[in-house]
Amino acid sequence: HIAMVTIHPYNNRGGYNVDADYLWRKRRDVGHLVGYVALFLSCINTFWIWNPSNHFAYDPPGGARSGDIRSQIQAVAKHNYGGGYGEEWEGYNGDAYHQFLEPEEVDNYSSNSIFDVQEKLALDLSDTSQSIGPRFECIQAIRKQHHHALKDVLEDKRKEWGTKILLVDPAYHGNVGDHMLTIGELEFIKGLGYEALQCDLIQGNRIYPSCEDFSEYKRQGAKMALWHAGGNWGDLWRVAQEVRIFSFKDLLLQGFTVIGMPQSLHYEDKDLEKKDVQVIKDNIAAGLGLSSPSELDTKSGAQQAQSRVIFTWREKESYQQAKKLYPFADNRLMTDIAFQIGPYAPIRPTDTTTTDTYSSSSAVKLHDIMLLLRDDHESKVSHYRSEYSIQQVLSDNPKGKDITFKIADWPDRIDTFGLSNNPIHKEYLFTDSAIKLLSLGRVVVGDRLHAAILAYLSGLTVVYVDQKTKKISKTMKMALESLDKCVDGKPSRWFRAETMKEALDMAIDLVNEEKKKQETY
Repeated sequence: HIAMVTIHPYNNRGGYNVDADYLWRKRRDVGHLVGYVALFLSCINTFWIWNPSNHFAYDPPGGARSGDIRSQIQAVAKHNYGGGYGEEWEGYNGDAYHQFLEPEEVDNYSSNSIFDVQEKLALDLSDTSQSIGPRFECIQAIRKQHHHALKDVLEDKRKEWGTKILLVDPAYHGNVGDHMLTIGELEFIKGLGYEALQCDLIQGNRIYPSCEDFSEYKRQGAKMALWHAGGNWGDLWRVAQEVRIFSFKDLLLQGFTVIGMPQSLHYEDKDLEKKDVQVIKDNIAAGLGLSSPSELDTKSGAQQAQSRVIFTWREKESYQQAKKLYPFADNRLMTDIAFQIGPYAPIRPTDTTTTDTYSSSSAVKLHDIMLLLRDDHESKVSHYRSEYSIQQVLSDNPKGKDITFKIADWPDRIDTFGLSNNPIHKEYLFTDSAIKLLSLGRVVVGDRLHAAILAYLSGLTVVYVDQKTKKISKTMKMALESLDKCVDGKPSRWFRAETMKEALDMAIDLVNEEKKKQETY
């Protein structure tokens, strides 16, 4: 159709040329021919794209296409996510800060400023006088578990690894939870006495150099590679898994020992789960120089792989499943690495009516309930993300009629506190504005894992409702079992609800309880 229109012999001065009808019929036929050829080629291209065997993540062991990892990762991300990186990335669909940025856009970006929140606000774990005091002992126990999980690798063999560790694809995008994991990983690495090198594949927003040549980091002295943690092992957030699988081969070929930082494992598609097992096996075998993936089924092959590939899991359920799926790897339990950050004190508005000192855009008020709710395919309660729906539930409770609330998700910090909406501005990452957002409620109610963890780390009362895979319950249970006394949530004021109605009813009671205490004081 475009070809027909563009070659129509219309005279720009107001009329048709001589022999216009003849020219039109002739060129119309040419236009149709061009259109049919284009349609035929498009069909072939579509068939090729949708054939999984053509995805680079499924390269056979002997067919490694190395040397141009960046373009291959771009191809997969653009195929899966409509041309933009992370258009369905973990958290927010299609937001600009999940897109790859042009290099000139980040030339003057100071990544060091990202860590202000940890350096300026983290409390001393030995200071139990702080408001978060009752949780300090639990946080200490969780961090000890981190070190215990990898002690034989990262602490006992420190001389073998040198002084540097490569962190592969850390998250620097607008999902606060993912960036909390990045800071947690960096704190963990620093606490062990290593220097962290960082490289970007999909999640890094080009804050750090590309991972396109792992040998460059080998030349800088790194022998150990930590793959970024998260909840994207499986098919919930597919692009990260494809990139991760592909990278195993290149990392192992360069002599790296690979540790996958704590993950949640979940597949909706069990056929894809089986296929991924084979693909992971293929890439590990190729990276180790084995003649066939079947060698990993032998005792010697498994021992060789387990000495170089370690997967850690933040849920016991994921760990048990991984041992069945990946017996050729060294599978370990390790609590969520975000517990390495903080702890923090709540950052409340100055009072309930006036403009807050950290907001230049509008009055920021303290509410009774702060609802931090996700709006994606992981949520089971997204239909409650409206003031009308929440008000209906509150009104049904005789004690809930005067309860105030605010509904938000991480991006709402920008408007709430009058922050920059520049995609590379650090406020899109984890900063004190995330603590401030949660602190707008006397009680936090949410279905985001790291909102629950951050509320816990910040001494806030929190009630959570699980998302579809129940990763909040599984991850929190695993973490808080590090110390027996931490399992009971009542003393440190964290609670689980089965439904949003139950969560709000619990929150109403907690709010009224807090108000009574304040009246007493």
